[in-house]
Amino acid sequence: CFTTEILEGFDVQRTSGFADTVRRYGYLTKSIIQYYTMHFIDMAMFSKVCPSYDEFVKKCQDLEKMTVSDVFALQLMQVPQVTEEIALAVVDLYPTLLSLAQAYSHLEGDLRAQEELLKNKSKIISASASRNIFKLIWGDLARFICWPEPAMTPLLAGVVVQDDGSSSSVTSSPLETLSLSPPSLALRSPWVRELKSDERGLCLIQLLLDCANRVASGGSLDPANAALEHIALLAAPDGDAMQRIASHFAEALARRAIRSWPGLCHALDSARVLPLAEAAVARRHFLDLCPFLRLSFVVTNQAIMEAMEGERVVHVVDLNASDPTQWIPLLQALSARSEGPPHLKITGIHEHKDVLHYTAIRLSEAAERLDVPFQFIPVVSRLDNLDIERLRVKTGEALAISSVLQLHSLLATDDVDDHLRKARRIAPLSKLTPGEFLEKDHLANTHSTSAESASRPPTRIQSLLASLCGLSPKIVVVTEQEANHNGQTLKERLVEALFYYAAVFDGLDLTVPRQSVERLRVEKMLFGEEIRNIIACEGLERKERHEKLERWGQRMGMAGFRVLPLSYYGLLQARRLLQCFGWQGYKVKEENGCFLMCWQDRPLFSISAWRCNQKKFSTFKMALQH
Repeated sequence: CFTTEILEGFDVQRTSGFADTVRRYGYLTKSIIQYYTMHFIDMAMFSKVCPSYDEFVKKCQDLEKMTVSDVFALQLMQVPQVTEEIALAVVDLYPTLLSLAQAYSHLEGDLRAQEELLKNKSKIISASASRNIFKLIWGDLARFICWPEPAMTPLLAGVVVQDDGSSSSVTSSPLETLSLSPPSLALRSPWVRELKSDERGLCLIQLLLDCANRVASGGSLDPANAALEHIALLAAPDGDAMQRIASHFAEALARRAIRSWPGLCHALDSARVLPLAEAAVARRHFLDLCPFLRLSFVVTNQAIMEAMEGERVVHVVDLNASDPTQWIPLLQALSARSEGPPHLKITGIHEHKDVLHYTAIRLSEAAERLDVPFQFIPVVSRLDNLDIERLRVKTGEALAISSVLQLHSLLATDDVDDHLRKARRIAPLSKLTPGEFLEKDHLANTHSTSAESASRPPTRIQSLLASLCGLSPKIVVVTEQEANHNGQTLKERLVEALFYYAAVFDGLDLTVPRQSVERLRVEKMLFGEEIRNIIACEGLERKERHEKLERWGQRMGMAGFRVLPLSYYGLLQARRLLQCFGWQGYKVKEENGCFLMCWQDRPLFSISAWRCNQKKFSTFKMALQH
């Protein structure tokens, strides 16, 4: 293990002392001798290649051992303006990288003192060398990195030190080196490109957390800029799942960082407005590549069919009538009823008239072909400005309401006191250990929600749900993201969103080819825009306020609804759909009468059905009036 190639990526075992090192070399030597004995008869053929154990020990004792300081000096000589003489002078003052980093940390806040630290300590070290060493070892990203405990110091230089303090062997763990060594040097090392996917993913997570912590703290953009530069070295829009996610989160954090410059934000946002046609294409690709929308349509239609059994006039209100694909199967099912099809009336709500016109044409053609009495009523309106009277619900109509990924947008509020709420949070992300981070993921998978959010539901969602319940629908079917992206702070939302979209992108990785143009559009135009909104926006602009089923249950219950359990037949249909399309890895689970659509075992979307409880609704209506 004593080799001159110590910086070339060798992975060597740690030993407890010299005796342990000799013993392991002894085993290795005996194994080599045994190998040559088995394969070569003439011992003379390998006597020069494999020395005896005594010869080996003597040779090792004659070798000059490389120490932590030796490797640190080699690293320093990569810095501009740092000669061998200057590097040795620095090592004389600070034998390890950690000791120098700690010296810089004692001067935190005094940039000039940090830059001149080495120059003032030694006449050999020039001002430019002192400044360059500081920039590359402690400047920018190094302030974000969680420096290790003293026991981890040897790993900074890639040297394994024995328990008795002497240098024994060499190691190079890419993940440890990236997170502990000088960031500007480490990230430019050749092996960075050879990191394993999981190692690179952990590095990206740490960098994103650090960047978010700096962005949230405000102040100078320099620290956030440095973190984003390092993320850019590892992230890639066409890489593996974590690389692609990191590229979207990096863009969102960059936009978040410049929120205090409204002119810049407006210029960038106006240049990225997604044309209506492209948005429709992205949604169509999402329908084709992921099972979630199709599952939602199948389960919703089945629930409506069961609720409308025997009804002669069926009125369906679609809170986002952007896709006729959902309702054509319902027309087909109604046309096959033994007693004949009912009169079907669909009221479609959308803010774009052209979208409603297209939906109306497609559905009218299908209804005529299937001989189903049909009427489509377009309502051009945003959901947050909807006038319930425009729905034209008449006496004698059996009413069903469908909401697919719409209600969360009504949770947007004007967070005027957002800066005060930030101060209530504890444990900045930069101090999260990997264990704590994984625990955060576990908590994200439970149905715990913010007490603050639960006690203060936004007025717009209260008002809409109360109005819908007042229409006495036979069924309301709601599909929403099973995520907790409505936290009050950036840090909270970033952690939750990282885990959520990691699962979404993992599913795409295993079911859609990486070179797929359709997948790229979905990730950029749909998921990428959601991530940007969750991270970069606040107040009324932050529309993607996804919340979990438990929280929606509380809201629906407060508005006067009760759960209407989805049927087992609906569950079977959903699972059959997954099998027919070959969507391996995706699952549908039943929970308390609702369905959870999952990637592996992680829920990503929920479907629930509700019916108005008139007694509870009357109580809620009175409370609203007061």
